[in-house]
Amino acid sequence: MIRRMKLGPSALILEPWALSKRRPPPATPNWSPYVGARVEDHKPLTGRTIRRMRRRNAVLNDLALTAVGITPKDHVLEIGYGPGEALAEASKMAKNGFAAGIDRSMEMLQIAWKRTQKAKAKNVSVLRGDVSWLPWSQCSFDKMFCVDGVTEWPCTRSGLEEAFRVLKPGGVLILAEYITPKFTKAKALALAHLLTVVGFQDLEVHIAPNRRTEVLVLKAVRS
Repeated sequence: MIRRMKLGPSALILEPWALSKRRPPPATPNWSPYVGARVEDHKPLTGRTIRRMRRRNAVLNDLALTAVGITPKDHVLEIGYGPGEALAEASKMAKNGFAAGIDRSMEMLQIAWKRTQKAKAKNVSVLRGDVSWLPWSQCSFDKMFCVDGVTEWPCTRSGLEEAFRVLKPGGVLILAEYITPKFTKAKALALAHLLTVVGFQDLEVHIAPNRRTEVLVLKAVRS
């Protein structure tokens, strides 16, 4: 169910179905249209891997935070916070509001929690859980973003439906990804179409060059 870690009171290990009468569907490889979508914590993350992740996501973090437009009173959610850099910055931007993050990785939970404690942030919470089963009530957040993580969602559509549910009307969702053989421009456009199917509107799709590849920033507004 919900178990508290020895790390402290704000770090929760959340089994997403603990808050629902339903049990989660079985994990099958075809949950997501993206290759490798069910890869979880099969191998422990090394310090080198985490440093590489930070370098890789630095550009996307900046683009996502700029695009989402956080104001001081906003309630913000990051899906897949990783080491926690973007979430920490979001909590500073929403200084009179609140920032929350959810990630499936135990290592990322530990790292992000230690970061929030070091920064002595009072308006941020990190949880372990799944985007398909978000533990917040509907219309809880003004802004939401996900950086380099959509391809790892267990089910793309259910993740977007959950994002739609917990966002307030007029709330903004930002998805930032690198264009790669795994996540092509065609899949980026398919993702944009799926957002409209779920109910998002006012889509903006930006694809820009970045060194050896391209980056996608997809902005959508909750109707």
